[in-house]
Amino acid sequence: MSIKQKLYRLLKETVYFLLYSVLYRVFCLWPLDERKIVFQTFDGKSFSDNPKYIYLYLLKLQADFKYVWVLNNPPPDEPELAQAKLVRFRTLGYIFQLATAKYWIINSHLNPRLKPRQDTVYIQTWHGTPLKKIALDIPGQDWQKAAWLKDAAHWTYFISPSRKLDRIFCGAFGLAERKILPLGYPRNDIFSDPYLQRRARKRLAKLALPDAKKVLLYAPTFRDFQGTFELPFDLESLANALQDKYVLLLKMHPNIKKLIGDDYRDFVRNVSAYPDIQELMLVADILLTDYSSVMFDFALTGKPIILYPYDYESYARDLRGFYFDYEQIVPGPLARSTEDIINFCLQPEQITRQYASKLRETATGFNEIGVEPAGQRLAEWLIKNC
Repeated sequence: MSIKQKLYRLLKETVYFLLYSVLYRVFCLWPLDERKIVFQTFDGKSFSDNPKYIYLYLLKLQADFKYVWVLNNPPPDEPELAQAKLVRFRTLGYIFQLATAKYWIINSHLNPRLKPRQDTVYIQTWHGTPLKKIALDIPGQDWQKAAWLKDAAHWTYFISPSRKLDRIFCGAFGLAERKILPLGYPRNDIFSDPYLQRRARKRLAKLALPDAKKVLLYAPTFRDFQGTFELPFDLESLANALQDKYVLLLKMHPNIKKLIGDDYRDFVRNVSAYPDIQELMLVADILLTDYSSVMFDFALTGKPIILYPYDYESYARDLRGFYFDYEQIVPGPLARSTEDIINFCLQPEQITRQYASKLRETATGFNEIGVEPAGQRLAEWLIKNC
């Protein structure tokens, strides 16, 4: 991108956000709708993550709310969305709905120019468990930190997956401890709730996964410097060794734009466009990951996890860094090569036996597990406090 193009883009964004701010302030003159909830996941990119599961429980409990979902491309196979008004991100309708809603339930940062009204309740559900450093704790990126702080100052409540992590979240976002709701992540209710599992399996059936094969799910973390992604292992070797026993699902981070092609069709399925990784974890027999917080979610299933931290030294030193000792905390074996991945996949029962206690420790230590599902507890909290 040339300097001229960069300047034009910057000018365009500046004008847009100025107009955005003015319109938002105008719409704030409208009355606040005490029963309206706006849900937003990754800037309207998907119907997924914690906001989705809170919404499903509110519907299940027949709560008396008006629902608005921010979705750029609404999925046609989610019938529950018929009970919500749909708006696209960064449109007039979007700005109006935020300005007039009593409740915001959002899983990522908002532009800090969208300051909630005094009586608006802004619930930040977040979207991951902090193994790698986040927000104010990331080295450098000072230009982003001011925006993070301004947005976090607007949060009424923050959903924490575990009390063990409250201190980290408070430090990373400059939060007061009283704002933390340690209810656990509603998205993980899918691993224990039969209703959520039934509705998920209807959608998963469209993947037409072979019954005779196990499912290996590869879900790496997003790397801040990377807009595209190349597989860090030898796919040909993996296919030759495992294709009779496994199907490999490739699920890349939402921030990554370029998807992997459909080579080795009998072995590889690119499911990067599949909106809900929790549903994919439900059907997976083994998780292959690196530093992604999906390992903490998947630990709840008790199924094997293989870690492949192929760029550990540079990631820890030059990019994010970690809150915990990575090699001590991970609930599975560390693969150093494609051959290691193959060998571990060929002996999943041994991994399960060897790491059973570590999986239990991870599941209970990094997830707030209650008698009732987290989504239901939060839905009931909303109903009670409305």
